[in-house]
Amino acid sequence: MIKLNLRRTWYEISEYLNSNDPNPLRIAELVNRVPPCCWTFEFTFEGTKRTNVWIDCDSTIADDDARLLINGSLEEVFFTDTLYLRQAGRYLAEDTSKLLQEPPSSNLITLRNLDRNADYLLALKGFWQSNSTPPEIQQNPDIRSYFLENTWLGSPDFADSDYYIRWIVFGTEELIRPENRYETKLGFADNFTTQANLYNTNGDHIGQASFQTSPSLEDDEIYNTFGPLVPKPKNWLNRSRGDPRWIIEIGSQTLKQAVVQGKPTTKHINELVESVEKAKVSVIDSDCFQNYKQDIRRKQLIIAANRLKERQKRAQTGNKVIFKDRPVMLVPSNENEVLVLLCKLEALHALPFHEFFLWEYTSRAGIDAIASYQIKETDVQYMFKAIEVEYHFENFFDHGHPHNQVDLVICWDFRDGEVPLELRQHSEYLFEYRNHESFFILVLSHIPNLQVERS
Repeated sequence: MIKLNLRRTWYEISEYLNSNDPNPLRIAELVNRVPPCCWTFEFTFEGTKRTNVWIDCDSTIADDDARLLINGSLEEVFFTDTLYLRQAGRYLAEDTSKLLQEPPSSNLITLRNLDRNADYLLALKGFWQSNSTPPEIQQNPDIRSYFLENTWLGSPDFADSDYYIRWIVFGTEELIRPENRYETKLGFADNFTTQANLYNTNGDHIGQASFQTSPSLEDDEIYNTFGPLVPKPKNWLNRSRGDPRWIIEIGSQTLKQAVVQGKPTTKHINELVESVEKAKVSVIDSDCFQNYKQDIRRKQLIIAANRLKERQKRAQTGNKVIFKDRPVMLVPSNENEVLVLLCKLEALHALPFHEFFLWEYTSRAGIDAIASYQIKETDVQYMFKAIEVEYHFENFFDHGHPHNQVDLVICWDFRDGEVPLELRQHSEYLFEYRNHESFFILVLSHIPNLQVERS
């Protein structure tokens, strides 16, 4: 019999498992608790209508290290009817379901000896305490992604290693191999990677950190070898104007030990982040990064110049909108260009309304614009009405705009050039939609004296 003190009380474990937070894939993080090796996770569904999980590795794990698998920092391990742990070649067991149903206030787990040789390092019988198997463990892309994001398998330090995970669900096996989890985030071109030493406030060397960046990186992220740094520090990178985004992986032995034993403290994290901040300054000031930055800037200028040439070529050769033999602009190809055309036609007094005045426009979500207009001289004036601008009229319905909040839709044309049957035609350019609500549609390509000059 072995008695162990967990890092959580049974009440805390039970409260967590009864919340919405548990994730069956968290048992993948067991591989972080012992030195890297090859693992097997096998799920079976026996006559008891319960899921069993059999977990083992190809290395000899000391009994003390094996106990780290059930130290309480991975609560999902206990979400099972009975837990079996190999110690001295034999199984020790505990009926965790009873402890979760009536959790004691202590953090003590007592493993009783079984007169039975252990074939697996850890066995969870009745995993997830349900008659159905959690769908998360059967969704292959999610499983692979979880291992790469949250264990050492995703660290660049192991990307070329021969380790693997065998994930077997009801006889179907998937082999998960190490892979650099940052490659997709960084993109596969124009990356910058370097290493920097970390020192604490006393000047003592406490580890290393890898700094990686690329023009396509969208956010700052901080990791340790085993996955995202938890708890994640707030406002953890001081940023100057023009600084790039960074992916940083901290390689600190004390941090690794803290992760193995449980979650590191906020104080420990803050000390590491402070040392990362200092190292980041030296990385940015280094000649190799400044050369990289200049090279990226040169490439960006070349790309911008090529895009400008393409636009200039299109302006010369593209189809043009002509009003009374006067060039207005290129034929619009999207909603923003329709708005530009509308404004130019308003300035030219080319709109077929007696009066039209655009008051304001927003590119944010919601109705596009506010305008006042009078269709005919004998019609009523519509003051400060809601206007929606679309490339094709049908986009109005695709975008899900509320019909009762719109008075006028202005578009370039209909999607297939044909007038939809549900519209009532007032003139060659003005239509009306009537259902539970009604609104007008102004089709700019149908305006009198407006033509398209094709190249």
